Amino acid sequence: MIVKSCSVKDNTRKKPETRRAIERWESLASRVEESRMASSLHQELSAMLLEFKASHDRLVTYEIVLEQPHVLDERINRITAELIALRERKAAMLALNVSAHRLIADLGASTSLIFTALKDGVADLYRVWDETFQRGNQRLCALQTVQQFSIRLSELQCDLRRDKDTLAVLDVALQAGATSEVASSVRHVARLLSEKQEVHSQNESVIMNDATIAEVTGCPLAKFTDQSATLLSQEGGSLSDSGISDSGSEQELSERERRLAALRRLTRSLETQLEPGSEALGELWKRVDDAESELRDLQKQCRELIVRTAASVESRTVKRMAGQLHCRADKRKKASATTGNGDPEKEESEVDSNLNGASSKSGLVADTGDPDNEPDLPHSWIWRILRAALPFQLALVALFCAACLLEPHCCEAANTLNLSLTPQLRYVRGPPPV
Repeated sequence: MIVKSCSVKDNTRKKPETRRAIERWESLASRVEESRMASSLHQELSAMLLEFKASHDRLVTYEIVLEQPHVLDERINRITAELIALRERKAAMLALNVSAHRLIADLGASTSLIFTALKDGVADLYRVWDETFQRGNQRLCALQTVQQFSIRLSELQCDLRRDKDTLAVLDVALQAGATSEVASSVRHVARLLSEKQEVHSQNESVIMNDATIAEVTGCPLAKFTDQSATLLSQEGGSLSDSGISDSGSEQELSERERRLAALRRLTRSLETQLEPGSEALGELWKRVDDAESELRDLQKQCRELIVRTAASVESRTVKRMAGQLHCRADKRKKASATTGNGDPEKEESEVDSNLNGASSKSGLVADTGDPDNEPDLPHSWIWRILRAALPFQLALVALFCAACLLEPHCCEAANTLNLSLTPQLRYVRGPPPV
């Protein structure tokens, strides 16, 4: 009995110690579980953070340079795939953020330094994701701008080469004597290259308009020379520091210069996305300057071709009028020789005066090779049509006059009221009594 009572007393003494040990073990187990969950979240955050940093480094490696179209397409596709992957990983990042905040909220005041680091890791993860996505968007926009610049520059260079070939063909045609064809074709080329609406800039310089080109077929050579000299004097300086006035209206620029201005705007938009001393930016500006210099050379060639066309028109007009006057003089000489009258020296002086008058008026009348513009020639097709139609017109007028004169007038005094179709009043049983 004594031994049994002693064992009971020992058990009662060990119960509080066992309870305290159990509580400590439970507390330690909860801390271990919390540490395990925090470590697991921290590992996931670290892995995702490394993934975002690797994506950021890959996006930075895509340089903004003027490459071939297929190279630019490949880079754009890769950056687009990177951005899609980042956008898809945003859901997983949001799930990690929710798990971390839920764990911190459950722990409450017992939050240790591990959970503080976990919270900071979530903030860093969002920051890196935002920087990576923003950098990817910037690279994508820059590459798309460079791609658009490359396409427009290629189209402009192709059109300028076509204009150059056209001017060369027109030059050969002008040397061959096809003045009218050159005059009509050079107008279209000038409209694309250097034709502008008539506007006044700040220095009150006159810009060539459509009337300048249209006068190839009818204006004097002096007018062409004056306006061409004005345009050649303007060629020394550009319309602005960049070569094209961006403040002016788009309608004031020719088709080629509007496209060149669009290239300049694209290059300026890249200045905000690239570094100031970027090699790619310098290459883009060099390409734009080369295209502008090529355009200016073509404009100069076009103006020279206009002046030469006007000179050819004037010389052709003088030769034509001189030939007409000589033909008339020869006819007069033959007529005077048959009649035995007339003074040859007087006739020669009249021919010389007519030639001088023709040379003075040659600037007002230009030959384009079109019979419509040659009313003095007796063989004009309009004159032939009028000469053939005039007898028929006279015959019709004579027939109408004969019909009017031969119309019978014997029945003018007769009562023809009953033959008319107007309403009439009639008495059925005779007239009323008077």
